[in-house]
Amino acid sequence: MRASWVILVTVMASNTGTALAQRPLVSRQLDSGAVVRMTFSTGRREVGRLIAPFGPDSVLLRYCPYLQSSCPVSGDRRTQVPAMGVARLDVRQGTHSRTGAILGAVLSVPLMYAGFGNLEQPPSGWRAAGLVAVGVVCYTGWGALVGSWLDAWKPALPRTP
Repeated sequence: MRASWVILVTVMASNTGTALAQRPLVSRQLDSGAVVRMTFSTGRREVGRLIAPFGPDSVLLRYCPYLQSSCPVSGDRRTQVPAMGVARLDVRQGTHSRTGAILGAVLSVPLMYAGFGNLEQPPSGWRAAGLVAVGVVCYTGWGALVGSWLDAWKPALPRTP
């Protein structure tokens, strides 16, 4: 009895990869033009813009490499891969500009304080308040700019509990 239980558990544990591979990559249809990040079964990652809709029943994933100026459907820059070769698919959901702006604003205060500490005669009163306000605005803008260069990703297939 115990040996058959061990065999059953071993078979079930070794079969999880097959079950995950049979799971669809997306829960709903993605429109052409969506920016996706593909993680292939080999571990390689690639980002592309879909040139054809991709749904739960799709067999091929058709895309162009991300950040190309143009990619005609009949052009040689397009790529298509079997959906079975993709282990995970994420969809671009904007950028991290808000997070960057918040970090820039928060970091501006200690940076301004350190800068004032290095001056021979630190400003005081309204002049100090004005300089701090200008510094906070500048660092907030810089943080937002840096955050806008970083894409935010969301899994195309939400995890089920």
